[in-house]
Amino acid sequence: MDIYARGKTVEKQVDGELKKITPVVVGGGNDDNLGVGYTEENTNDTRYWGLLFPQDIVTAWRAMKILQKAPKIEEGTLRQCYYAATDNVWGEDLEGVRDLARNFDPDSLAMLPEDYKGGGIAGAFVYARREKSDFDLLRKSICESFPPENEVAYMLKVALRNNNTDIAAGMIEHMEVGNIPLVQQISPLLDLYQQQALLPESSFEGLPSLLGRGI
Repeated sequence: MDIYARGKTVEKQVDGELKKITPVVVGGGNDDNLGVGYTEENTNDTRYWGLLFPQDIVTAWRAMKILQKAPKIEEGTLRQCYYAATDNVWGEDLEGVRDLARNFDPDSLAMLPEDYKGGGIAGAFVYARREKSDFDLLRKSICESFPPENEVAYMLKVALRNNNTDIAAGMIEHMEVGNIPLVQQISPLLDLYQQQALLPESSFEGLPSLLGRGI
């Protein structure tokens, strides 16, 4: 199991118990999934949830930032944070993100009266989003953010050392979509990597200079 990024250590209710935890981006466990999780202070315990595909480290990083702000961690919270960090959420995962929103801001989802006639379903409980809840604003801000250069450097270093070009390629795709100038500096490194079966340790010495700062 590899830790690709760490958030700030905070106190949170975890399954009803107050604990100090550090949100993390995790990959390469027994199932090779990449996702979001946390480590507990003074233990080696790491809990995480992730996906085998896609290996989307930028989404996992954003999910880590959402977890950092989550009021509490319960069953399903890690998955909810991950999907809250994505652009498109459907079905069961959409309801999970709504549950997460309620934890942030109980009034973010208001129950309409039973006699509400919208949608033509008599007597149905229909949820209506406030135009912009606190959770909406936080989620929008985080989903528009991108890891800083020193974190990008470290995540790529771990990914390429583990021969995981999917993570590196996915990060470059995010950069291209978001018009992040850093992509012009990182692409040559990935090209170099793909020309070899496995880069020796010394090859990573050039990574900080490509990014313009140390790791």
